[in-house]
Amino acid sequence: MNKKIKVIELLNKIANGEEVPNKIEYQEEVYEWDKEVSKYADYEGFTLEIYTKKIDLHEEVEILEDNTEEIEEYKGETFEQLGYEVGKMSIAIAKGLEKAIKEMRKENTNVNKNNIH
Repeated sequence: MNKKIKVIELLNKIANGEEVPNKIEYQEEVYEWDKEVSKYADYEGFTLEIYTKKIDLHEEVEILEDNTEEIEEYKGETFEQLGYEVGKMSIAIAKGLEKAIKEMRKENTNVNKNNIH
C-alpha cells in the first residue's frame, strides 16, 4: 500500500516546522527534501515549486521514503482504560528515575569518600 499525502497537508507541515517525508513522487518525478533550503528538489536540482505553481492543493503526492513518526491510534475499550495504562507507564518511569537518581547519589558519595584523605 502506497502512502500519500495531500499537497495542502505537506505545506502545513513545512509551515509548522514539522517533520516531512524524505522522498516524494509528484507527476512521475521523484523529489527529495533538502533541509538547508527547506524545499523538495529532484535529482537534477530542480525544486518542486508547490508554492508558486497553480497546483490543486487537494492533489496527492506519493510518499516514497517516510521518516516521520505517526502516533498509533488507541484501540482500547474505553478512555478510562487508556488513562489507567498511561498511569501505569508513568509510575514505572518515575520508579526507574528514582532508582537511577539514588544510584547516582550513591556513586557520587563513594567518589567523594575516596577523594578525601
